[in-house]
Amino acid sequence: MTRKTARGRDASSPPVFILTGPPQGGKTTHLHKILSFLGNRGYNLNGFITHGLMEEGIRTGFVLETIPTGECIHLCGTTPSPDTVRWRRFYFSNEGIEVGIRALSDNGPHRPELTIVDEVGPFELQGGVWAPYLDKIVFVYPRPLLLVVRETLVDAVIERWRLSDPHILQIPLDASLAARMISEEIVEWKR
Repeated sequence: MTRKTARGRDASSPPVFILTGPPQGGKTTHLHKILSFLGNRGYNLNGFITHGLMEEGIRTGFVLETIPTGECIHLCGTTPSPDTVRWRRFYFSNEGIEVGIRALSDNGPHRPELTIVDEVGPFELQGGVWAPYLDKIVFVYPRPLLLVVRETLVDAVIERWRLSDPHILQIPLDASLAARMISEEIVEWKR
C-alpha cells in the first residue's frame, strides 16, 4: 500500500516546489527570502541561484551563486569568448557550468534536504545545461527540489520531468508562509 500526503501525492516521492512568475518579476528576490527562512531553520540546502546582469535595461548575462557556499562565478553573457557554449543569444561559460554541476551534487557530508535550481528554462527543456543533472536527481536519486521557472514554461517543465503534483509557488507570495509549507512537506516526506 502506498502512503499518500494530504495533497494525494505518493509520500515516497520527494516533494517538488516550483517558484514561478513572469520574467524579471522577482522570482530570485523571493527565492532569497524563502532560502533565508529555511536556512534559519537549519535545513541542509544545495544548488544555486542565478543573478541577472543588466545594461541599459537589457539582460546581458547571469552570475551563478552556489548554495550554501555563496561562491559566485560568471555563468553566461552575450559576448562570445573562448571556452563557451552558445544558446540563443547567450554564451555559457564551461567553468560556470562546472561550478553549477558541483553545486547540484550531493557529495557533501550531509545529504541535502532541498536542492535549488534557479532557473529551469528553454535550454534545459531541450536537454541542455542542467537537464542531465535534473534527470539524475528526479529519476535516479530523488530528493526534494525547488525549481525556479518562468510561468510560461511551468507546464512544459512538469511534463518534461514527469513531476507528480508539484507545489506551485506563484509570485507574489509571502516568503515566510512558502518556507513553512516547504518545511512541512519535507518533514512529512522524511517520515
